[in-house]
Amino acid sequence: MVSDSAGTKYADTVEGVAGPTVYGNRAGKASVTATYYTKMYGPDGSITYEQALGSDSVDLIVPLKITSFKAYRNGVELNSEQMLCYQVGDIIEITSNASESNKLFVETDSDKTGNLVKDGIVQKIAADSSKVRLKIVGGGRTNLRVRTADGDGISSLTASYQITAEVKYVDGKANSAGHSIQQLADGTRYIVLSDEDFTEFTEEELPSNIIYPTTAGITYLTGDKDIFTYKDGSVKGVHAGVAKATAGVASIDIEGNLGWSTRDEVNVVVPFKKLGNNVSNMNVGDTLQLKTSAKPTEITWSTSDNSVVQVDPTTGLVTAIGAGKATIYATRVDDALSTVYKQNNQLAYEITVIDGFGLSLTSMSVNVGDTQTLEALVTNSPNKEDIAFTIVNQANAAGVVPTETLIEVTQSDDGKSFTVKGVSPGVAHINVTQNINGVIKSNMCCICYNTSREI
Repeated sequence: MVSDSAGTKYADTVEGVAGPTVYGNRAGKASVTATYYTKMYGPDGSITYEQALGSDSVDLIVPLKITSFKAYRNGVELNSEQMLCYQVGDIIEITSNASESNKLFVETDSDKTGNLVKDGIVQKIAADSSKVRLKIVGGGRTNLRVRTADGDGISSLTASYQITAEVKYVDGKANSAGHSIQQLADGTRYIVLSDEDFTEFTEEELPSNIIYPTTAGITYLTGDKDIFTYKDGSVKGVHAGVAKATAGVASIDIEGNLGWSTRDEVNVVVPFKKLGNNVSNMNVGDTLQLKTSAKPTEITWSTSDNSVVQVDPTTGLVTAIGAGKATIYATRVDDALSTVYKQNNQLAYEITVIDGFGLSLTSMSVNVGDTQTLEALVTNSPNKEDIAFTIVNQANAAGVVPTETLIEVTQSDDGKSFTVKGVSPGVAHINVTQNINGVIKSNMCCICYNTSREI
């Protein structure tokens, strides 16, 4: 008696044969059982088997045979060289000697479900008892195993293939940060990372046809790790500059040389921008260390007014000298970043130096019904509760202090800005104070002569 794992009989009882021949039919596991009976002869010469004297079984395997492995691109069959590196959209058809009761099962290292919906390189689109159709859906390399349903872990019931698909960066597709790969006039491809000042670089994915970057068998290389790092499909800026990013399926020969089955390249542009804290106000005597995305050796620092602020030309350390306003410049060397990719190579920092706590104006005029803005010049980031104001009406020409409201003042949410609205003619003073570590600093602005608007 011969049966497979599903119980299907492939042969009937063989009588009187000491060594029966078993013929393989379909791929899978099967068992052969031999039973020995007493042999009885009837008066008419007939033979019957009446009593089982014993039995024995042996497991057999009919190996999986792949009868056809073909691939197609746009309906045209691929040759063996083209099948070394597939393209997204290619169709693979695999035919075997599997049976209806023991169908083909496909899996990869990253997807053992049988449907290949999570592999990211190949996906099953159709199957019957002995045939399966796959589609290339993404770039990379995966190890495909085709086996019978009962063939898990059995090499003779499994066929293995290494599937390599072309890796391509995708132009014009925005990543999660809103940046996309563009082209220069000469066809050079590039992507510009975030140029937002005072914001550190974060990881940004390079748009590509790689669906699952960590499991796609991809090697990621940066042309200069001092400009950006590259890991699992995402780059992160380190210093301003331009360097090449390479992604592909790589191998190393016995001599240690790197080779590629498929790869693509794109230039990563890391902008020159301001980093650190956004500080625009300083007290006399304060120092401030400015920071940019460039390598320190590539920058020259300068100031527009040494009597207000001085700056170390190599380190960017700023020292407040005297009250006033000045501009600090950080100038980076000219290279491809500015000459080819037209990125800014000079940064300007507008610095206001005050002698203690100050206000943007010491006096202002506002007509009845109009508004003006007054700014508190602070050198830190205080809470709104640390900045307070009071309004005092000034006596008129007759020496009488008005009791009515002359101005209305609205303080901003951050406490540093005041909107002044004229209500009645007269003169008032705004006294603004800041609590700096328990020390109260104050300054006053005279809201001079509120006149009625002409109608």
